[in-house]
Amino acid sequence: MGLPVKQLRRRHGFSEASSYAWRSKHGGLNISDAKRLKELTAENTTLQKLLAESLLENEMTRDALRGSGDHAGTPRAGAASGRAGAE
Repeated sequence: MGLPVKQLRRRHGFSEASSYAWRSKHGGLNISDAKRLKELTAENTTLQKLLAESLLENEMTRDALRGSGDHAGTPRAGAASGRAGAE
């Protein structure tokens, strides 16, 4: 089938502990499972980026809206004039 694991580890510079950790995590996967895992990981990364961009855009919109309503001395539409008894 190929080279023994010990030789592969030595050739590629992996420790025995690393190969055991990899085997415990991915040892039961067949090729189609591994491909699907890779696809899902890529999709997850894309979705995380989209979420981060959306959250940033929402925060920027909130900040802009807060800033636009912050005009001291300028009455808001529909607000009382502030003069007592004015008709």
